[in-house]
Amino acid sequence: MLVGLCKSGNLKGLESLQERSIVDLSSRPIYKYMAAASEGGFVDILDWWVGAVSTVESTRHDRKRNGRPCHPNEGLQAAAMAGHWHVFQWWRTYEPQDMLHMELRFLTMCRHGHVDLLSRASLCFRIYLDDDFPEYMDEASAAGHVEVLDWIMTHSESPGYTHKAMDEASRNGHLHVLDWWAQSGLPLKFTSSAKVDAVRAGKTDIVNWYNSFPLYRTLLCSSLLPDSPAPSAIRTADLVMLASFGALPWIRAAIGDDILSVSHVVDTSAFYRAIARSGHVHIMDKYNSDLRDNEDVEPCLQLAAQYDHIQVWRYLIDEMYTDHDYDPDFSDLWKSCVHVAAEHGSLDILEVLMINIKTRPLASDFLSVVAAACKGGSIKALQFLIDNKYWTAGSLSQHDMQAALRAAAAHGRIEVLQWWYSKSQQQVSAFLVFSRD
Repeated sequence: MLVGLCKSGNLKGLESLQERSIVDLSSRPIYKYMAAASEGGFVDILDWWVGAVSTVESTRHDRKRNGRPCHPNEGLQAAAMAGHWHVFQWWRTYEPQDMLHMELRFLTMCRHGHVDLLSRASLCFRIYLDDDFPEYMDEASAAGHVEVLDWIMTHSESPGYTHKAMDEASRNGHLHVLDWWAQSGLPLKFTSSAKVDAVRAGKTDIVNWYNSFPLYRTLLCSSLLPDSPAPSAIRTADLVMLASFGALPWIRAAIGDDILSVSHVVDTSAFYRAIARSGHVHIMDKYNSDLRDNEDVEPCLQLAAQYDHIQVWRYLIDEMYTDHDYDPDFSDLWKSCVHVAAEHGSLDILEVLMINIKTRPLASDFLSVVAAACKGGSIKALQFLIDNKYWTAGSLSQHDMQAALRAAAAHGRIEVLQWWYSKSQQQVSAFLVFSRD
């Protein structure tokens, strides 16, 4: 309650509590209440605490009074986060000798984008930003504050920063920050984690930025940029990113020509899945020595089917048949690939599977193909089946049609329901009646 009163500037509420002795103010750790007032920007509350509680005083580590220290650290930090210059001035008057070490407060201002506060504080406290403290630019970049980066460039003769600036900006999805660095004229510093973390976070625009940035390809296919930290040992994340990008020369420079040489320290299965997902068959062909039959090939086949990478898919099929001196039964694998291709609208692979009598699903399994397309909202897969006379919208039984439409409805595929209605109005009307019943 006291924290809320202080943060909101409710002076009357505090006075009322004191007058009625509802709360014994002298028995409480007042630093958190003064920090709350600092965050809210209410210096009148700070003045009230100084007058109301006799134990409010600056306290060193070797001097405390009644176990209730009041040190400027918390208040200054709160003011830096909120951007209240007048609160800084209050603390400067209250405890001037504790304002000498302001680097951490400046770091907080950079993190929260308070350019005006930076300007005032730098003039008042004579703080100079240089390469001895690179965290300023790193934090501003990670938080997306290009106005702070501009301020540092203006006020620093030699701005310091590390690879964390672009790596963290990429992870957090700050595309405008990457554009700022590209136009800054400063040497770019980033690692493979920049794109890997963007992929993991689903930051598609960041991934596209790196893919379209010529210098990134130069980085990956030749050598690291100056001052960028070179990893002492290859990591799974590095291989996954390089495989996704298709950077075969850099992979060869990192691990040589044999994937088995690093299979004890990296997850080669993740490496193969990245290749299949990205469709780089030339890398798959180069590093297939650790491609284990069922453990790696089947997941990679399904990923290639999902993303419609027909060349990788055909390559993996050839690898599977090469390992067998007999005609194996892959019916379950074909079925799963058909389902994945139908769900994701991978028409190249779906066509290959449907043409071949060995890979085409049985008539009894065909409903599951339609249901998979409905589940994924893949109208183009449904239309493909109709155009190639594998199926007509009105050919399913009432029960099968209801099952397919339920798959679409369960996944919010309204467009499939509308498409189906246009193809077979009578059957959909019956389904709606059945659903109400």
